[in-house]
Amino acid sequence: GATLTYQSSGTQTVPLSDVWSSSDGSTWTQVTPTAAWGPRQGQAATVDPTKAKIFLMGGLRWGDRTYLNDVWSTEDGITWTLVMANAQFGGRWLHTALIFQGNMWVVGGMRCGAQQAGSTNGVYEETSGACSEVNQQAGHFYRDVWVATQGGAKWDL
Repeated sequence: GATLTYQSSGTQTVPLSDVWSSSDGSTWTQVTPTAAWGPRQGQAATVDPTKAKIFLMGGLRWGDRTYLNDVWSTEDGITWTLVMANAQFGGRWLHTALIFQGNMWVVGGMRCGAQQAGSTNGVYEETSGACSEVNQQAGHFYRDVWVATQGGAKWDL
């Protein structure tokens, strides 16, 4: 299996786009240092064993602080294909993804203080990027569940 990771350096977070693989959880091999989906953090990934693919979705692109709602897939961890640039579930990070009953699911997550990909609303209220208690109460946490069909190309609430 492959894992997607980012690394923290001191007190500053440094998002990565590297992909690592291990057959035993003890010895790890870097599959690629820079995947096509680019540096991000808080993304979700899941494996579809029936299609032998890993799917990655969403997260926060650190450089321009944009919440993403893209969906990527790979069969080998090296070559990534963009399945959908702007999925209906909206830009988010710290969400969960899973495969259940043959469908891909996105559950919850949050947004706070950055732009949402594909949004015409621009910047959210909190421009510092900090998710304050006020913002959390204002509904910046998603409490929704989305399900994908067509290999991640169609999403429904």
